[in-house]
Amino acid sequence: MRKSYITIFSLISFLAGVLSAYFFILISIPVILSVFYIIYTKERKLFFIFFCFFLFGVLRISLIFWQEHHSVFLQNTNQEVQIIGVISDEPNKRSYKNLYTLQIYSLKGMEFWEKVQINTRKDFEYGDVLSISGKLLETKNTEDFPEENYLKLFGIYAKMDFPKITKISHDPPSQLRATLYNMKNFMLRQISHNFSPPHDAFLAGLLIGDRQGLPYDLNQDFRKTGLTHIIAVSGSNITMLLVVLAIIFSFLPRGALFPLSLFSILLFSIFVGMSAAVIRAAIMGSIGFVAIHTGKKQSPCISLLLTCVIMTLYQPYILFYDVGFQLSVSAVIGIIWVVPILPKILLKIPKFFGIQEAILMSLAAQITTLPISLYHFHAFSLIAPIANVFAVPAIPFILLSGFLALFPLPILSLFLQKITEIGLDYILYIAENFAKIPSAYFEEIFIPTVLLILYYIIILLFILHKKMNINPTQIKI
Repeated sequence: MRKSYITIFSLISFLAGVLSAYFFILISIPVILSVFYIIYTKERKLFFIFFCFFLFGVLRISLIFWQEHHSVFLQNTNQEVQIIGVISDEPNKRSYKNLYTLQIYSLKGMEFWEKVQINTRKDFEYGDVLSISGKLLETKNTEDFPEENYLKLFGIYAKMDFPKITKISHDPPSQLRATLYNMKNFMLRQISHNFSPPHDAFLAGLLIGDRQGLPYDLNQDFRKTGLTHIIAVSGSNITMLLVVLAIIFSFLPRGALFPLSLFSILLFSIFVGMSAAVIRAAIMGSIGFVAIHTGKKQSPCISLLLTCVIMTLYQPYILFYDVGFQLSVSAVIGIIWVVPILPKILLKIPKFFGIQEAILMSLAAQITTLPISLYHFHAFSLIAPIANVFAVPAIPFILLSGFLALFPLPILSLFLQKITEIGLDYILYIAENFAKIPSAYFEEIFIPTVLLILYYIIILLFILHKKMNINPTQIKI
């Protein structure tokens, strides 16, 4: 068996172990298949490797189950408690309340290391050490928002709503993160100073994924036209970062630029918030950059699987509860494997200004993300592929001009601001007018889990059928 196949099946075995342990009843299926494999083949060494990866996946999520079961907070929910802790993540400040993640130092005089979410109207910053008194509540899923599942992604199993809070001191857990958050706040102030609403909020979303200032109507227009993804940090931001670094530090030897670029990707990921989409883009961008630097051919399948495994190692619940991760991965799958098997008539679309590439990638991503969108959001945008064709090609230029416009460059900065505003107005015009098209957006669509699985099985079989004649690793998009 080829080494690449061994790598692929090993990574898949790990993910299968995580999935099987989560859906405990399914754990017998891979075990039975493995038994048949060892009986009917002679590749016993490979079976042992795959099975070890499978067991590693089972053990990894089992550790999460154990931590959750032994959570001190869950044993003290619905009780009045006194806790001391530090704000350990970037504050999520909203118009009606602020959300803080508190790393706890002590509860009832006991020292331990858990997190709790604090909801309050008071204003605090990253690194503030707080003394809090109030009722400890268990997180719960509702029809409007799966709060319990979402907070599990951050290792949070309890919350406190509007407790009594006293600031004790300021002691950031990481001075590096504190510096990056201060830089981010400075950048947001620069954006607000150089651009007027709604350009400022829109550009903040494009550059650093900050959506807090986006007007409700604009958010709705993006949702109806399938353009929400453009205000989330993605591979385009990572690519722009690498290009800017290559220009600024062009005087450095290649050996010095390589570690600097990788470290910059890490800093940028922390800077914009470390969401699942950001981490996926950062990991895949780093893998691709390493492949280019070392001169090795990059396998998109291995890159994607390795990214999923790294993220699952860090937080296994990401496979089940992070919708952004699911959409991000399914979109990449569409771009890698569905684009090459799309009808040949689409290849006759003009290539100028990247129109053909935008249509193919948008259509492929829509095909693979559709069931997940329907399952979680119960809505479908019929106009999304067309809106993306018009909007997406302009995004890289807006990102670059918007970023450069933040620097105090004489005369040039004003010119870049105007160029950026024109680009932002163009995207806003598309979102606003496409959202007005009647019968282009459907809501209240519910699909059962069985249909979701069946859809992906059909896509998988179709890809495998077509792959006999097409090798997606040879397609460059």
